[in-house]
Amino acid sequence: MAEPQLPAPQLPRAEHGTNDAPRFVTVDGILDGRLGDAAALARAVAALNGLGICSFQLDRDGGKFSLLPNNTRVPGTGFDRGKQEQLLQHLRAIAASARGPVESTLRSTMVFEHDCAETLFRAVAQPPSGPGIEPVTRVRPVRPDDVPPVLPGSPPWRSMFRRREVAIALPLLFLAFGLVAWQSGLVDRLLAAKALGLQSTTGPFEDLLALEVANKWGNYEVTIRRGAGYPQSLAEWDVRTAGATTEEHRLRDTVVREGQDLYVQLRDAEENVLAESRVSLRPLGTSAEAKVTAGLPGRITARSVVLSVSRHEKK
Repeated sequence: MAEPQLPAPQLPRAEHGTNDAPRFVTVDGILDGRLGDAAALARAVAALNGLGICSFQLDRDGGKFSLLPNNTRVPGTGFDRGKQEQLLQHLRAIAASARGPVESTLRSTMVFEHDCAETLFRAVAQPPSGPGIEPVTRVRPVRPDDVPPVLPGSPPWRSMFRRREVAIALPLLFLAFGLVAWQSGLVDRLLAAKALGLQSTTGPFEDLLALEVANKWGNYEVTIRRGAGYPQSLAEWDVRTAGATTEEHRLRDTVVREGQDLYVQLRDAEENVLAESRVSLRPLGTSAEAKVTAGLPGRITARSVVLSVSRHEKK
Protein backbone atom coordinates (compact mmCIF):
# COMPACT_ATOMS: atom_id res chain seq x y z
CA MET A 1 0.00 0.00 0.00
CA ALA A 2 1.35 3.42 -0.93
CA GLU A 3 2.58 5.59 1.91
CA PRO A 4 0.37 8.62 2.70
CA GLN A 5 1.73 11.93 1.40
CA LEU A 6 2.53 14.61 3.99
CA PRO A 7 0.79 17.94 3.45
CA ALA A 8 3.03 20.78 2.30
CA PRO A 9 4.37 22.37 5.51
CA GLN A 10 3.86 26.08 5.96
CA LEU A 11 5.49 28.66 8.17
CA PRO A 12 3.17 30.32 10.70
CA ARG A 13 1.07 33.25 9.55
CA ALA A 14 0.65 35.74 12.35
CA GLU A 15 -1.96 38.38 11.71
CA HIS A 16 -0.11 41.28 13.33
CA GLY A 17 0.54 43.68 10.51
CA THR A 18 -0.01 44.25 6.86
CA ASN A 19 3.09 42.31 5.81
CA ASP A 20 3.24 39.72 8.62
CA ALA A 21 6.71 40.96 9.64
CA PRO A 22 7.64 40.32 13.30
CA ARG A 23 9.04 42.92 15.63
CA PHE A 24 12.13 40.80 16.34
CA VAL A 25 13.57 37.58 14.95
CA THR A 26 16.26 35.18 16.17
CA VAL A 27 17.71 32.16 14.36
CA ASP A 28 19.94 29.70 16.19
CA GLY A 29 20.87 26.00 16.31
CA ILE A 30 22.89 24.04 13.74
CA LEU A 31 22.38 22.03 10.56
CA ASP A 32 24.86 19.21 9.75
CA GLY A 33 25.25 16.98 6.73
CA ARG A 34 27.66 15.28 4.34
CA LEU A 35 28.95 17.24 1.35
CA GLY A 36 27.21 16.46 -1.89
CA ASP A 37 26.75 19.26 -4.43
CA ALA A 38 29.23 21.83 -3.11
CA ALA A 39 28.25 24.49 -5.66
CA ALA A 40 24.54 24.21 -4.82
CA LEU A 41 25.38 24.34 -1.12
CA ALA A 42 27.39 27.54 -1.54
CA ARG A 43 24.60 29.17 -3.55
CA ALA A 44 21.98 28.29 -0.94
CA VAL A 45 24.10 29.66 1.93
CA ALA A 46 24.75 32.88 -0.02
CA ALA A 47 20.99 33.22 -0.58
CA LEU A 48 20.38 32.71 3.16
CA ASN A 49 22.80 35.52 3.99
CA GLY A 50 21.05 37.67 1.41
CA LEU A 51 17.85 37.58 3.45
CA GLY A 52 19.44 39.94 5.98
CA ILE A 53 18.15 38.06 9.04
CA CYS A 54 21.57 37.20 10.42
CA SER A 55 24.93 35.89 9.28
CA PHE A 56 25.07 32.16 8.45
CA GLN A 57 28.53 30.57 8.71
CA LEU A 58 29.36 27.50 6.63
CA ASP A 59 32.08 25.26 8.11
CA ARG A 60 33.56 22.31 6.21
CA ASP A 61 35.47 19.43 7.77
CA GLY A 62 36.52 16.69 5.38
CA GLY A 63 33.39 15.37 3.77
CA LYS A 64 31.00 17.06 6.20
CA PHE A 65 29.55 20.53 6.56
CA SER A 66 27.86 22.55 9.31
CA LEU A 67 25.63 25.61 9.00
CA LEU A 68 25.64 27.93 12.02
CA PRO A 69 23.69 31.20 12.39
CA ASN A 70 25.15 33.92 14.59
CA ASN A 71 22.26 33.67 17.09
CA THR A 72 21.60 37.40 17.45
CA ARG A 73 18.18 38.94 18.04
CA VAL A 74 17.59 41.55 15.36
CA PRO A 75 14.64 43.74 14.34
CA GLY A 76 12.23 41.82 12.12
CA THR A 77 11.44 44.75 9.83
CA GLY A 78 11.38 43.43 6.28
CA PHE A 79 11.21 39.76 7.32
CA ASP A 80 7.71 39.45 5.92
CA ARG A 81 5.80 36.41 4.76
CA GLY A 82 7.71 36.27 1.51
CA LYS A 83 11.13 36.18 3.18
CA GLN A 84 9.89 33.65 5.71
CA GLU A 85 9.00 31.35 2.81
CA GLN A 86 12.40 32.04 1.21
CA LEU A 87 14.14 31.03 4.44
CA LEU A 88 12.41 27.65 4.29
CA GLN A 89 13.19 27.17 0.60
CA HIS A 90 16.88 27.99 1.07
CA LEU A 91 17.13 25.52 3.98
CA ARG A 92 15.50 22.87 1.80
CA ALA A 93 17.99 23.65 -0.95
CA ILE A 94 20.83 23.07 1.51
CA ALA A 95 19.31 19.73 2.54
CA ALA A 96 18.90 18.78 -1.13
CA SER A 97 22.58 19.57 -1.85
CA ALA A 98 23.74 17.18 0.90
CA ARG A 99 24.72 13.57 0.30
CA GLY A 100 22.25 11.61 2.35
CA PRO A 101 20.10 12.90 5.22
CA VAL A 102 20.92 15.98 7.28
CA GLU A 103 20.57 16.65 10.98
CA SER A 104 19.04 19.91 12.14
CA THR A 105 18.42 21.76 15.38
CA LEU A 106 17.87 25.06 13.57
CA ARG A 107 15.06 27.12 15.03
CA SER A 108 13.67 30.61 14.65
CA THR A 109 11.86 32.81 17.13
CA MET A 110 9.62 35.54 15.72
CA VAL A 111 8.24 38.03 18.23
CA PHE A 112 5.02 39.82 17.22
CA GLU A 113 2.97 42.35 19.15
CA HIS A 114 1.15 39.83 21.33
CA ASP A 115 2.36 36.39 20.20
CA CYS A 116 5.71 34.64 19.76
CA ALA A 117 6.13 31.98 17.03
CA GLU A 118 8.86 29.40 17.72
CA THR A 119 9.70 27.22 14.72
CA LEU A 120 11.92 24.13 14.64
CA PHE A 121 13.31 23.30 11.19
CA ARG A 122 13.59 19.55 11.60
CA ALA A 123 15.13 17.14 9.12
CA VAL A 124 12.66 14.63 7.61
CA ALA A 125 12.58 12.04 4.83
CA GLN A 126 10.06 12.93 2.15
CA PRO A 127 9.69 10.08 -0.35
CA PRO A 128 10.23 10.10 -3.24
CA SER A 129 12.08 13.43 -3.25
CA GLY A 130 14.50 12.40 -0.52
CA PRO A 131 15.56 14.12 2.72
CA GLY A 132 14.21 17.59 3.40
CA ILE A 133 13.36 20.21 6.01
CA GLU A 134 9.96 20.58 7.67
CA PRO A 135 8.99 23.51 9.96
CA VAL A 136 7.17 22.67 13.17
CA THR A 137 5.78 25.73 14.94
CA ARG A 138 4.19 26.58 18.25
CA VAL A 139 2.67 29.94 19.07
CA ARG A 140 2.66 31.28 22.61
CA PRO A 141 2.06 34.63 24.30
CA VAL A 142 4.93 37.08 24.33
CA ARG A 143 7.06 37.00 27.50
CA PRO A 144 8.95 40.00 28.91
CA ASP A 145 12.32 38.46 27.99
CA ASP A 146 11.28 38.19 24.31
CA VAL A 147 11.52 41.97 23.87
CA PRO A 148 14.72 43.94 24.65
CA PRO A 149 14.25 46.66 27.27
CA VAL A 150 13.70 50.20 26.04
CA LEU A 151 16.12 52.58 27.69
CA PRO A 152 14.71 55.99 28.67
CA GLY A 153 15.91 58.87 26.56
CA SER A 154 18.07 61.61 28.05
CA PRO A 155 16.75 65.18 28.18
CA PRO A 156 18.43 67.53 25.65
CA TRP A 157 20.12 69.61 28.33
CA ARG A 158 21.98 66.54 29.66
CA SER A 159 23.96 66.10 26.45
CA MET A 160 25.27 69.64 26.82
CA PHE A 161 26.65 68.84 30.27
CA ARG A 162 28.08 65.58 29.01
CA ARG A 163 29.98 67.29 26.22
CA ARG A 164 31.40 69.77 28.73
CA GLU A 165 32.35 66.95 31.12
CA VAL A 166 34.04 65.02 28.33
CA ALA A 167 35.97 68.10 27.23
CA ILE A 168 37.30 68.48 30.79
CA ALA A 169 37.84 64.79 31.48
CA LEU A 170 39.72 63.82 28.31
CA PRO A 171 42.87 65.91 29.01
CA LEU A 172 42.89 64.64 32.59
CA LEU A 173 42.61 61.04 31.37
CA PHE A 174 45.47 61.52 28.91
CA LEU A 175 47.60 63.06 31.65
CA ALA A 176 46.81 60.20 34.05
CA PHE A 177 47.56 57.62 31.36
CA GLY A 178 50.86 59.33 30.58
CA LEU A 179 51.94 59.30 34.23
CA VAL A 180 51.02 55.64 34.65
CA ALA A 181 52.72 54.70 31.39
CA TRP A 182 55.90 56.53 32.42
CA GLN A 183 56.01 55.06 35.93
CA SER A 184 55.28 51.52 34.72
CA GLY A 185 58.00 51.61 32.06
CA LEU A 186 55.51 51.41 29.17
CA VAL A 187 56.98 54.50 27.50
CA ASP A 188 60.46 52.98 27.77
CA ARG A 189 59.28 49.76 26.13
CA LEU A 190 57.41 51.55 23.35
CA LEU A 191 60.38 53.82 22.54
CA ALA A 192 63.17 51.39 23.45
CA ALA A 193 66.32 51.47 21.35
CA LYS A 194 66.36 48.83 18.63
CA ALA A 195 68.48 45.78 19.38
CA LEU A 196 70.37 46.20 16.08
CA GLY A 197 71.60 49.59 17.29
CA LEU A 198 72.97 48.27 20.59
CA GLN A 199 76.61 47.39 21.07
CA SER A 200 77.01 43.87 22.43
CA THR A 201 80.23 42.87 24.16
CA THR A 202 81.26 39.80 26.14
CA GLY A 203 83.42 41.98 28.41
CA PRO A 204 86.02 39.96 30.34
CA PHE A 205 84.85 36.69 28.72
CA GLU A 206 86.31 37.78 25.35
CA ASP A 207 86.07 34.93 22.77
CA LEU A 208 84.97 32.31 25.33
CA LEU A 209 81.36 33.35 24.75
CA ALA A 210 79.29 34.75 21.88
CA LEU A 211 76.42 37.17 22.35
CA GLU A 212 73.25 38.04 20.37
CA VAL A 213 70.55 40.62 21.23
CA ALA A 214 67.03 40.77 19.76
CA ASN A 215 63.90 42.85 20.40
CA LYS A 216 60.93 41.05 21.96
CA TRP A 217 57.70 42.96 22.70
CA GLY A 218 59.50 46.14 23.69
CA ASN A 219 62.14 44.27 25.71
CA TYR A 220 65.46 42.63 24.83
CA GLU A 221 66.21 38.92 24.60
CA VAL A 222 69.91 38.12 25.02
CA THR A 223 71.23 34.77 23.75
CA ILE A 224 74.62 33.43 24.93
CA ARG A 225 76.49 30.57 23.19
CA ARG A 226 79.98 29.14 23.15
CA GLY A 227 82.45 31.46 21.47
CA ALA A 228 85.23 30.71 19.00
CA GLY A 229 87.78 30.43 21.85
CA TYR A 230 85.74 27.98 23.96
CA PRO A 231 88.03 24.96 24.68
CA GLN A 232 86.89 21.71 23.06
CA SER A 233 88.48 19.30 25.55
CA LEU A 234 89.71 19.03 29.14
CA ALA A 235 93.28 19.25 27.88
CA GLU A 236 92.58 22.56 26.20
CA TRP A 237 90.94 23.83 29.37
CA ASP A 238 94.00 22.83 31.40
CA VAL A 239 96.32 24.67 29.00
CA ARG A 240 94.12 27.78 29.14
CA THR A 241 93.93 27.72 32.93
CA ALA A 242 97.69 27.26 33.25
CA GLY A 243 98.26 30.27 30.98
CA ALA A 244 96.09 32.62 33.04
CA THR A 245 98.24 35.56 34.15
CA THR A 246 95.76 37.49 36.31
CA GLU A 247 93.15 36.70 38.92
CA GLU A 248 90.53 38.26 36.65
CA HIS A 249 91.35 35.79 33.87
CA ARG A 250 91.40 32.86 36.29
CA LEU A 251 87.97 33.86 37.67
CA ARG A 252 86.55 34.30 34.16
CA ASP A 253 87.76 30.84 33.07
CA THR A 254 86.40 29.23 36.23
CA VAL A 255 82.93 30.76 35.72
CA VAL A 256 82.69 29.42 32.17
CA ARG A 257 84.36 26.03 32.78
CA GLU A 258 82.22 25.21 35.83
CA GLY A 259 79.00 26.64 34.37
CA GLN A 260 78.55 29.24 37.07
CA ASP A 261 76.35 32.36 36.96
CA LEU A 262 77.21 35.59 35.20
CA TYR A 263 75.36 38.90 34.84
CA VAL A 264 73.94 40.41 31.66
CA GLN A 265 73.87 44.19 31.97
CA LEU A 266 72.08 46.87 29.94
CA ARG A 267 74.09 50.12 29.93
CA ASP A 268 73.67 53.68 28.67
CA ALA A 269 76.20 55.85 26.82
CA GLU A 270 77.98 56.69 30.12
CA GLU A 271 78.28 52.98 31.04
CA ASN A 272 75.67 53.33 33.78
CA VAL A 273 73.85 50.05 34.41
CA LEU A 274 70.15 50.48 33.55
CA ALA A 275 69.08 46.88 34.14
CA GLU A 276 70.66 43.52 34.94
CA SER A 277 69.75 39.85 34.61
CA ARG A 278 71.43 36.80 36.15
CA VAL A 279 71.92 33.68 34.03
CA SER A 280 73.57 30.27 34.53
CA LEU A 281 76.12 28.95 31.99
CA ARG A 282 75.65 25.30 33.06
CA PRO A 283 73.90 24.25 29.78
CA LEU A 284 76.93 25.36 27.73
CA GLY A 285 79.07 22.68 29.35
CA THR A 286 76.90 19.85 28.00
CA SER A 287 76.72 20.61 24.27
CA ALA A 288 78.45 22.74 21.67
CA GLU A 289 74.98 23.67 20.33
CA ALA A 290 73.56 24.69 23.71
CA LYS A 291 72.49 28.25 24.45
CA VAL A 292 71.13 30.25 27.37
CA THR A 293 68.87 33.30 27.24
CA ALA A 294 68.25 36.27 29.49
CA GLY A 295 65.63 39.03 29.35
CA LEU A 296 66.22 42.73 29.83
CA PRO A 297 63.59 45.52 29.87
CA GLY A 298 63.52 47.99 26.99
CA ARG A 299 65.03 51.40 27.68
CA ILE A 300 65.10 54.59 25.62
CA THR A 301 68.67 55.43 26.69
CA ALA A 302 70.10 51.91 26.20
CA ARG A 303 73.33 51.79 24.22
CA SER A 304 75.03 48.45 24.99
CA VAL A 305 74.64 44.96 26.45
CA VAL A 306 77.65 43.73 28.44
CA LEU A 307 78.51 40.46 30.24
CA SER A 308 79.98 40.74 33.73
CA VAL A 309 81.33 38.28 36.31
CA SER A 310 80.06 40.39 39.20
CA ARG A 311 76.72 41.89 40.12
CA HIS A 312 76.20 45.62 39.80
CA GLU A 313 75.94 47.30 43.17
CA LYS A 314 73.41 50.11 43.16
CA LYS A 315 74.58 53.36 44.73
